Amino acid sequence: MQPAGSWMVLDAFAERIASLAVRRQDVRELRDALMAAQLALALTDDSREVLPTLSLLFRACQLIGEDPVVEFRASAHAVRASPDGAFMAFLKRSPEDQSIGAMGFEEGADATGFRFKRNW
Repeated sequence: MQPAGSWMVLDAFAERIASLAVRRQDVRELRDALMAAQLALALTDDSREVLPTLSLLFRACQLIGEDPVVEFRASAHAVRASPDGAFMAFLKRSPEDQSIGAMGFEEGADATGFRFKRNW
């Protein structure tokens, strides 16, 4: 039994690490965030809650020069995720529906460097 709301902690971690991975150009951190997002999806009752974070991770892959499809598939394979689950289904969305803008985010910066910012 997991504590109530534990998916939100994992989702917040993945969201924040997406920015950090871009700032540091670190694929290892990005992979940690992909795993956290998968755990969040497994624990939430509504996978739509994690979709915005998936958009950030997808974009972070692009910004650090990694293929998002390869990274998502490798992460899913590592945990034996269902090919029909929400994590892999994200890859089937249109580019517009995968975009951070569609999910309420934009690219920006703060005093420490790059970060994804909510625009709502």
